[in-house]
Formats: sequence, structure tokens, C-alpha cells
Amino acid sequence: MNIRDTSLLYFIPVLFAGQASAGGSFGHPGGHGFTYGSPGLEREVSRVIRVEANDEMRFIPGKVDIDRNETIKFIVTNRGQLRHEFAIEDQTSQKAHAEMMKAMPGMVHKDPNAVTLESGETKTVIWKFDKPIVGGLEFACHEPGHYELGMVSRASVSGFSPEEIAQRQTELLSMGDQGSHHSHAGLSWTMGDWSMMFHGVLKGLATEQGGPRGDSSVFLSGDFGLGASRQLGPGTLELTAMLTPDPLMGPRGYPLLFQTGETADGKTPLVDRQHPHDLFMELSASYTHPVTDNTTVRAYFGWPGEPALGPAAPDHRFSGVNIPDVPISHHWMDSTHISFGVATLGVAWKNWALEGSVFNGREPDEHRWNIETRPWTSQSVRLTFNPSDNWSMQVSHGFLASPRQLFPESDTDRTTASITYHKKGDRYEWETLFGWGRNVNTPAKSPIPAPGNTLDAFMLESTLVLDKTHTLFTRVERVDEDGLFFRRDDPLAGKIFTVNKLEVGYVYNFPKMGHIRLGLGVAGSVHVIPHELEDRYTSSPVAGFTFLTAKIE
Repeated sequence: MNIRDTSLLYFIPVLFAGQASAGGSFGHPGGHGFTYGSPGLEREVSRVIRVEANDEMRFIPGKVDIDRNETIKFIVTNRGQLRHEFAIEDQTSQKAHAEMMKAMPGMVHKDPNAVTLESGETKTVIWKFDKPIVGGLEFACHEPGHYELGMVSRASVSGFSPEEIAQRQTELLSMGDQGSHHSHAGLSWTMGDWSMMFHGVLKGLATEQGGPRGDSSVFLSGDFGLGASRQLGPGTLELTAMLTPDPLMGPRGYPLLFQTGETADGKTPLVDRQHPHDLFMELSASYTHPVTDNTTVRAYFGWPGEPALGPAAPDHRFSGVNIPDVPISHHWMDSTHISFGVATLGVAWKNWALEGSVFNGREPDEHRWNIETRPWTSQSVRLTFNPSDNWSMQVSHGFLASPRQLFPESDTDRTTASITYHKKGDRYEWETLFGWGRNVNTPAKSPIPAPGNTLDAFMLESTLVLDKTHTLFTRVERVDEDGLFFRRDDPLAGKIFTVNKLEVGYVYNFPKMGHIRLGLGVAGSVHVIPHELEDRYTSSPVAGFTFLTAKIE
């Protein structure tokens, strides 16, 4: 069954996967996706503020001034006879909290940002104000009627620039098409009503891929992006352009054992090589419109762009951007990230997002400098769940009409699921992604065998950055391949082989020079393959990369 055959998008038993948060929850059981700061630690406390709650429906003090990144210990005492609560939230979350308490009166809070106090009780809340506040910050009580009677204190958090606040607003409205935690730092500024951002990374790489089917190469890669966003009516308009120097590699790309997909000449498949990406990776516009306090809708158009299918592409996710090569599972999970023509409509409700796309599912051809046009006959749907700021999950399905240039009679049904964990501390940042993808291909009528196989791929990818200086990464993959041999007279043509790959690496990041940070990295990989392939590849073939990166920060 595929999307074009049914008006009801069927449900998949969910192993959700990583995309961007559609906004934060307000910190009650079931989700701690705080958008207005984070729980603090006792050892981090920089100031203590004593708060009194009384039956006159007031907090004392009534206003608090806070500096960026302060960790404050609030010691809250209920001086009245009634029960009160003390909740730290932004204005949008306070309104949602008030509605929830109307439905669940008597609820007792034991959350990092909220406490419930009986008469005479004293409790503490430790909170770190490390995020730009959108829409104002409040301390409020949501016992029945108390908020409406004015039991709320205001707080101002200073030190965040208008650019950071505007960027945070865009993030909170985002539907998540670019991944759970965007991989690029960059430069930001304002231009009239527009918030601008520019990022870029240039990589010089050398690789040696071992065995009879391996090769060596020196090449350039990377990407450069310019984004602009502004308020337009009640919503946010966002424009994005992203380009890459990949076409300079030449049409055959770079050697990469067990990679398959696309073509260098329009006649024969690329095997054991990674194709270059097209010059134009993204030219897109999106508009996000708030409907209620908890609900937003978003329309996205790209030519090229990324449909709602799979996790974010490797260069768009923190776990993958520092790894020098593209996953060999790329064409099972996220290869549609450069689709020449895509339109997406989505809705986000609290921590959930549902998106649907129509797009051109044909892989880019061998001409890497142009913009292609083909019918938009492919469809996809993606469901994303972000239970907290740290976890993000997605499941997606797409029907790709004639995706392969060399086998135009063959279609593909693709299903993906992934889960991402991202954690950031004072001295580290860490992200891990686990993903699964399945391609179900219909048989192609072609001189080159292309059977209608069901092929699975699994990937575990993790990156840890320490003190912005040391980057350690690993990637583990298991892929079912049926395109390693394509000559009709080859006895292995069309057979399915399960390939396993383990890659580890390290990057040393030098101190910044102005807005440029250089990094020097190495990576090595080993493959575990079926005995039947050893005559062609050798037993356990190995490969390595050395590379130099220059990032704009």
C-alpha cells in the first residue's frame, strides 16, 4: 500500500524519531520541554530570592529583574490560609497551565519549575535563566481563580540580544523540518524588520578506501547558508538559501566503500562512491502561523527543498555534521533532502507535529550546477513527537515515484523511524541518533537488474563536543544492499548482501580567529561483510579520512 492508493494515511507502530521541537510543554508530568530556562543545581546558585504568597492574591516581591544565565534559588513561603502554587513559565505557557488547572483542580505540583504550598509551607525552586524569553516571563498561582485575581509577578530577563530573541521565536514556531538541533552556528544580525543569519563550513578532505574496489581522493565539501526571518502579520516568514561546493569534486564524487546511489554519466550507477550534492541544496520559503496558544500551522515551499520524510540530513544534525563521509544508509533514510520541488503543510499541537508533503521524488541527475524540473508525483507524511527539550522522535512514510534515474519504471515505498537525544551542558554538547529505514522497490524493466526487493538499514550515530575543543564521534550501520553489482553477466548482480560498518573519529578544534574556527580531524572505519564478497573487497576492508574544516561561528 502506498499513499497515492488510499485517502487514509495508515498508522505505523511507532518507533518515533528525531526532529525539531514544535514548542515546549509547561513542565507538568508527561513532558518537561521548557522554553523559558532550565532546572538549576544547588552548586550553580548565584542569588537567593525569598518569595511570599498571601491570601490577598499577591506575591511579594511583585517584580523581579534577572540577568542572563543567572541561576536563582527561590525560597517560597505560603503566608496565607489557602493553598497556593508558585510556577515559573512564559506567558503562553501560563495561559495553558491555567486552562489545565480548570480541568484538574486540586493537582499538586512537584515539577522543577512549579511547587504547591499548603498554609505555612516553605519550598524551593532553583531555576537557570539560560534561554531568551519570548512573550514575557511570569511567576503565577493557578489554584482556582487565583491567576484571574492577579496572583502573578512579572520578571524581566536582560542580556539577550534582539537577534537571539527573534531566533528563539522562530525556533518555537518551527515545525521541525531541519532536525532536532540544527548543526550550524553562525553569524546573526538584524536588517530592518528582518533577522538574518549566515553559516558556513568548508571541508578539505583526503580519503583512502582499501581493497580492490577502493580508491583514494582529495576533495572539497561543505555548505553555506543564508537565512532571513521576520514577523508578517500574526506569523513568521522565513527564507533560506543553501549552497555547496560539492560539484567541484567532479561527477563521480569521492570514493566510499559500499555506497550506492545516483549516477555520474546518466548511464551507469555509482557504486563504492558517494555522489556530489547539487550546487543548490535549498532555496525555500516557509510561513508559520499561530492558531491558538498551543497550536501552529506551517506552510513550506522549496525548489530545491526537503520533504517531510526521514530524519534531518547528516549536515543538518549535530550528531552527523562533524563526520566526514555520508552514511551508507543515506538512501534509506534522508536522501530526499534535496528534492527539486516540494510543498509541505503541517500542524503542531503542543509537543506533536504532523506534516504532509508533495514533491519531486526523482534523485538529482548528473548535472550538478542546475535546477531541475519534474512532476511532483511523490508524497510523504511525518509524525514528530518531542517529549522534552532533550528527546525528539519521528516516524514517516513516503511514496517515491520513479526515484532512480536509471530505473524509471521502478517506484519505492520508504518508511523511516528515528529517535534523537541531545544534551548540552556548560562544557559539553552531545547528540545521539538511532534510525531505521526500509525501501520497498517495485521491479524495474531495465537491461541492468533492479529487482523489487525489501531492504532495511539501521544506523546509530553519536557526537560529543568537549569545551568546544575536542569532538569525538562514532557511527555504526547495518545495510541491506542489492546494487553493488550491476552487470547482467555478473553472478552477484541483484543479490542482497548485508554490510556492517563501524566508524570512529576525532576532531581538534582550534581557538577561534575572529569568526572562523579551524578543526583538524581523522576518522577510520572497518566493514564486516559476507564471505561471498571477500573475493571482491577483501576480508573486513578498512578506510580512513583526514580532514581540515573551517567553520563560521
